[in-house]
Amino acid sequence: MEQQNKVKEFFASNLGRVIITAVSIFIIYGIMLIAVATDVTAVAIILAVVCGYFGWRALSRITPNIFLIMPVVGWLIYYGVKGVLAIMVGCFVAPFQIGRMLSDKINSALK
Repeated sequence: MEQQNKVKEFFASNLGRVIITAVSIFIIYGIMLIAVATDVTAVAIILAVVCGYFGWRALSRITPNIFLIMPVVGWLIYYGVKGVLAIMVGCFVAPFQIGRMLSDKINSALK
């Protein structure tokens, strides 16, 4: 039981957070590279769209919370551009957010 607490404390520390982030980067980019290299681009596209969720959250933090009045076409263009940007940003942001989420779960499990 004491050994499990030491492992949990390690992963809740800053170094543990860095290791979890590095492993999540390795897994996400590894799956994408393997999928592209073996011509299974559907897997890479699906993973990029899933990472787009994290990109959308990151973009929502930096966009202003104001109400815009636009025609429907304007909203379609806005969400289309934001969706593409979310996928591109999400591929870089997702491993860091996943690492933070996992270390926060481990930290809350310690308490």
